[in-house]
This record gives sequence, structure tokens and C-alpha cells, in this order.
Amino acid sequence: MQLSLRITSVTLGAFGGFVFGGKRIDKKSGKTYVCKANYNLCTRPPRTGEVWSVKGSETAHDEFKTFMILESCSIISIESICSEDLLKWHLKKHHAFRGFGLGDKKIDKLVTDVGTNKLIELLNDGNWLHLSDVINERIAQRLSEKWIYLKNEFETIQFLMENNIPLSVSKKLLRICCINTVERLKNNPYALVSFCDIIPNIWSLVEDIATNLGFNIEDERRLIGMIEINLYTRLNRGHTARSQEAKKPRSQEAKKPRSQEAKKPRSQEAKKPRSQEAKKL
Repeated sequence: MQLSLRITSVTLGAFGGFVFGGKRIDKKSGKTYVCKANYNLCTRPPRTGEVWSVKGSETAHDEFKTFMILESCSIISIESICSEDLLKWHLKKHHAFRGFGLGDKKIDKLVTDVGTNKLIELLNDGNWLHLSDVINERIAQRLSEKWIYLKNEFETIQFLMENNIPLSVSKKLLRICCINTVERLKNNPYALVSFCDIIPNIWSLVEDIATNLGFNIEDERRLIGMIEINLYTRLNRGHTARSQEAKKPRSQEAKKPRSQEAKKPRSQEAKKPRSQEAKKL
């Protein structure tokens, strides 16, 4: 069974994961689907006011509820399936749009007067000034900021999933870079090597992204990324310094084709006893 649900409630599961309730977006039925998902299935915790795609099997049901164990689930972009009623519901129920004076009546007026598609277009562009004719300027600006943040979060999660980057980095990544995150990552995917402590194989994943984006093997950003991850690796082993000479072999590797680099044996320096490395330092 695969459904698109608008999330109406979320609680933590007794043994990890989440239990969330939702109603189908394609029917006006009041029936609630109660979904149980392990923590590793969710791209991140679901939130009330969002729309999620869920796939799973029914375990029980009664007149008002259907209970499901999920096999997979993921958030859906609100703009990709949006109708006037769904957009109003999203703005009214999502916690991001609470606390700055955007009440139900203002939301109804805003969506009705501006129009669903036009409102989404203005919010995506951060063009809040055009909304100040309908609602207070301060409220319009805050609404635009919150919308852009959620849009950036969704696009970042999609980018990470498409490139097989574990979503365990998403929270820290969005904290460090909360504006135009995907655009910045496409400009320099090697910035992700700073998460090597969370993702041990981050270099191979980043190399795949860079290859798909058309990065040259001699690109300066690749060389910097290789040196950076090498230093992180040394730091994680307890070293606090490294000589310039020791870094030269690694920097030369960046100029070799990726296929050769993957087959290359460990450098001679890596084979030296730790005692010799200590003397060098």
C-alpha cells in the first residue's frame, strides 16, 4: 500500500523511530492512517503540516483508523502537489509558520487574493514586498524567510539522498550552511570532506558527485579537498602536525586519473613504521 498523507500528528516510538498519523491528500475521508516507522526509514522526523509519501502494509483497522508498518517513507515538496486547500492547510499547521502573527484569517486572505501558484512563486523568489499589500510587511518578510528555509532544507535532503550521502550529516550541514546549500555543494562538493568523522567513505562519495558535475581531476578544489581529508585523517589518529614533505605525495595523487587512484597501493610513507613518522615530526 502506497499513499500520500498530510501529517496531522507525530510521536516518538516506544523502541525508537516514529509513530505519525495522517490523512490522504486525494480523498476527503476523515480516516486517519497511523504509521509506525523505524528511525532509519525516515529522512528526518516528520512534522505536522507536511506531506509524506509512505509505503507499507496494513496491520489493523477500525472505523476511524488504519494502522500500518512502513517499508519506506519520504517527505514530498508541498509545491509539487499543491492545491489551494492544501497550501492553506500547510501554512496553518506547520510549526515554522507560527509565532509571528500569521493567523488563519490572514492565510485564507493571502492565498485567495494572491492565488496559489503566484504565492508559491513569490515565496520561492523571496519576494515578500509584493505580499505586503495583503498582509503586514513584517509578517510577509517572516513568512518568506521561513518558506525559504524549509525549501532549502527539502532540496538539501533530496541532494544528499540522490548522491547516497548519509542523512546523518544533514542537521549539522544545514546549521553551518542554511542558505543556497545545494548550490554551494554543487559549486564545491569537496566541502563535504569535513564530515569524514561521520562518514568514513566520504571521499569516494564526493568523487562520484564531482565526476557527475564535470569536475576536472586537476581542479584546485579537488586538491584542497584531498589535502584537507588527509589532515583530518591524521588528526583522528592523534597527530597534531605534519611536514610539508609528507603532504607532497598526497597532493600529487590529485593529478592522476580517478580510475588509477582507486587502484593505487598505499604510499611508501604509509608503510613506514610509526616510530619513523614520529622522528620526522
